[in-house]
Amino acid sequence: MMVLGLVAGGLGAFLAVRWMHWRRCHGRGWGHRVHGHAGWRRHRMRWLFQHMDATPAQERVLLAATDEVTGAWEALTREMRGWREDAARAVQGEHLDSQPLRDRFVRQDAALEELRRTLLGSLAKVHETLEPDQRRTLARALER
Repeated sequence: MMVLGLVAGGLGAFLAVRWMHWRRCHGRGWGHRVHGHAGWRRHRMRWLFQHMDATPAQERVLLAATDEVTGAWEALTREMRGWREDAARAVQGEHLDSQPLRDRFVRQDAALEELRRTLLGSLAKVHETLEPDQRRTLARALER
C-alpha cells in the first residue's frame, strides 16, 4: 500500500510540474514566456552575437535578415504542402487532369525563387554589416 502511495504521489508531483511548465510556455503565466521556434532561434542568435561581439546595430541587421529568410522559407513550406490534394484532384476523374499539379508546381517554383532572392539579399546585407573576423565566426556557425 505504501508503494502505491509513493507512485501516486510521484505521479501527482510530475503532473503538477508538467502543468506548470505548460502554463508557463503557453503564455498563461510567469511573464508569457514562449519556447517555440522563434524563441529558440532568438536564443541561438544571442549566443552567436556574443561570440561575434556584435554591436546592437549589427544584431538588428542579423535578426531582420533571419526573419526575412524564415518568412520566405515558411512561404515555400506552405506551397509544398497540399500537393496530395492536387494529386487527388488530378487522378479522380475519367482522365488525368494534370492542371492542378501544374498550378502547384508554378506556385512552388515562385516561392523557391523568392526564397533564393531573399537569402541572397539577406546574406549581402549581413556581409556588408560585419567585420572580417565576425564573418569568419558566422561562417563557422553556418557550417555546423
